[in-house]
Amino acid sequence: MLRVAPLVAALLVVQLAAPARATTPMRTTLRMYDPTGGTATEVTLSDVVRSTVRVFRDSSPGRGVLHLDFTRRGVQRFDILTRFLAHRGTRLRRDQQLAFAVDGVVYWRPLIDHRSFPNGLDGRAGINLGNLLYATAQRLARLIRTG
Repeated sequence: MLRVAPLVAALLVVQLAAPARATTPMRTTLRMYDPTGGTATEVTLSDVVRSTVRVFRDSSPGRGVLHLDFTRRGVQRFDILTRFLAHRGTRLRRDQQLAFAVDGVVYWRPLIDHRSFPNGLDGRAGINLGNLLYATAQRLARLIRTG
């Protein structure tokens, strides 16, 4: 007959009697933000019209462009964020980065040219994230569309 130490047997009984935990699927996160933390304004997944997310082939082989449109609130947040970065760029006399992250991984860090766009970018036409690997752009589009 198999003998089990009392403590091990008690742990085994507790584990067998414990109800199974329901697993909740991970939700995709999207953030466009100032990587230096100079402003708390961010664009998030709720600011994107998910049905507009598309991937186009770039002129470079194997590269893609990810396009997405913003909600009305998303346009406002994007405008505020890029205006802040452009104004800071003017003050510091150098272009500023905007970070684009999905699920905590930064995929794109475009520069906001404070000379060409002294008041930031206009988000009404959405945004094109270029020079991504085509497969990466497709994967990100799928994640963003499904949320």
